[in-house]
Amino acid sequence: MGADKLEHCIVRYKKINRQTLVKAALHNSRKMKVPNADGSKRIQRIPIFKNELDDIKLLDKVKNRIAKSNIERPRKNATIAVEILLTATSSFFAQDKNELCDYQENFDHAQFNAWYQRSVDWLNLEFGDLLVHADLHLDESTPHIHAFFVPIMTLAKRVHVGYKKYEEKILPCLSASKLIDKRWSYQLHDSYSAAMASFGLVRGTRGVQQVHSRLKDFRKTEHDVEQNQNQLKRLREQALHELQNFEKLKLKAAAMRVKCQQYESQLKSFQTSMNNAQEAADGAAKKLQVMRRKNQDAEELNNALRNELNGLSEKIDEAKNSKSIAEKKSKEAIDDYDLQQTKLKLAQQSAKSSIEFINRASSLLREFSSVGEKFKEQIRSSYMVESASEEFERILNEMGNTTKRYLVSSRSGSIDNNERLDSDSPVTQSSMKRHPSRPNNLGSTRR
Repeated sequence: MGADKLEHCIVRYKKINRQTLVKAALHNSRKMKVPNADGSKRIQRIPIFKNELDDIKLLDKVKNRIAKSNIERPRKNATIAVEILLTATSSFFAQDKNELCDYQENFDHAQFNAWYQRSVDWLNLEFGDLLVHADLHLDESTPHIHAFFVPIMTLAKRVHVGYKKYEEKILPCLSASKLIDKRWSYQLHDSYSAAMASFGLVRGTRGVQQVHSRLKDFRKTEHDVEQNQNQLKRLREQALHELQNFEKLKLKAAAMRVKCQQYESQLKSFQTSMNNAQEAADGAAKKLQVMRRKNQDAEELNNALRNELNGLSEKIDEAKNSKSIAEKKSKEAIDDYDLQQTKLKLAQQSAKSSIEFINRASSLLREFSSVGEKFKEQIRSSYMVESASEEFERILNEMGNTTKRYLVSSRSGSIDNNERLDSDSPVTQSSMKRHPSRPNNLGSTRR
């Protein structure tokens, strides 16, 4: 802060009702949390009356002052007190006007004591017995005084004194709205600035309304200012970094100019080389055309060979198909051969079993012939000898013929199923027939 800057005396006032008065008392006595107050610093009670008790509540002081004036009980939301705040520009209390005020390192105690005594005297002179309470706060950045007075004034009132009789009397009343107006505000600022004029403090411009910022808005503004300062600091550091980079780029640009000159000389030699290369490229292009013609001829020959190869591939495929068909037929012939061999083995086994059967039949036939001879001798003694003998011979002849045919067919490997000896053969059927004249029991028909 510059030393030639004007320093102001500051006075503010605020109307207070019952509820607000309780909160203000808690705030001023620091019985509630105050974010901007330093708990390690002190607040000081300013005695207003002699032998004043410290334990009386602010609300009780106001009530006692109202009761002392014989004023009727005010309504619940009435303004019962006015708070006055007295302070000055922060640099006024500092020894070094270019630095902020600090209670430990940069604080003018003599200046402060003089301001404090002058402010207390002004309060007593201005408000008199209406002043009920005052506090000095030194726990914030700037010293200041909180004072409270009761807005009591005498007014002419119409008072009822009898039946339809009224009189006007001058009576004390509680009326902040009639006491505090624009004229009273001007007089308040003029009076305090006159008391502070010897310190070089001036009041604000008359007619210009200065709006006091709320603490919440001030904190927000302070936070925004801090953020802007931090952002400005970052931008300053970024600008410095960019400047350093710019200097480096200037050095790089100078080096690049030298390199560009070198590149220009190299470019000229490169253009000469490019011209030579262009001539070589033209010759190569002519050779390329010749190679393209040869390539076309080679492609035509390649197509012809590809067609021949395709024809050979088709023939190979046909030969493969013929081979597969021949292999299939050969496999079928082998299967037929295996089947015939199997049938031949079965036929041999059948012939072998047939020969065994014939041999057993021959042995049975011989045994039957011997039995037949014995039976023949037995039946000769009966009265049916001749007929039975003829029938038996006929049966023997038929059995002999049948056996011969069976032997012939078995040796040739083809056995006729109709000629096998079974239950339906003529030999078995004829042997099962009985002569009509033969008795059922030969033994019982003997003579």
